[in-house]
Amino acid sequence: MPKTPLADAGHPGNHQETGPVPPDISKPEGFSTEVRLPLRGRPPLTEAEVLIADDMPIFRQMLTSLLLEYGISKIESVDNGRLALWHFFHHQPQPHLVFLDIDMPALDGLAVLKQIKQESPDCFVCMVSGNSTLLNVRQARADGADAFLVKPISLLNLKRVMALYQKSVVSTKNDENIDKDKNDA
Repeated sequence: MPKTPLADAGHPGNHQETGPVPPDISKPEGFSTEVRLPLRGRPPLTEAEVLIADDMPIFRQMLTSLLLEYGISKIESVDNGRLALWHFFHHQPQPHLVFLDIDMPALDGLAVLKQIKQESPDCFVCMVSGNSTLLNVRQARADGADAFLVKPISLLNLKRVMALYQKSVVSTKNDENIDKDKNDA
């Protein structure tokens, strides 16, 4: 089922919010926990596809504005976990960077994180929460989160997350060069 773009006036670039999808979709047909998407590396921030999943419209708009200032223009957002999962597995190209709120309707962010990391472990996922208990942070890390932002987010902490992403781009490229060198030998 194709996504339905909703108007989002005031945001330049390719930013779109996706509309409703059937409530029974959690993974596309043919996917199981044993199947993994191929590792594809991470592009620089300005080329990254970004997904924001948060049930608060004002937070999605604020984070979108901040990301646009970083030169990221391929941003989409959804308002619940089920839509986040649907969008992640049905959007081409798949998001490289995902911001997930922990407390969302339909499916919480930790459940979405687990499924994204099972199928696409190279995706950079940043958890976001206003309820940043030590248990939430530990669970997010155990499930593969690459970063964690506490609401309300500060520019300094967002800058740190962007630096972590950029550092992972360099690491991924170095790993690819090492693999290439091994294959050439």
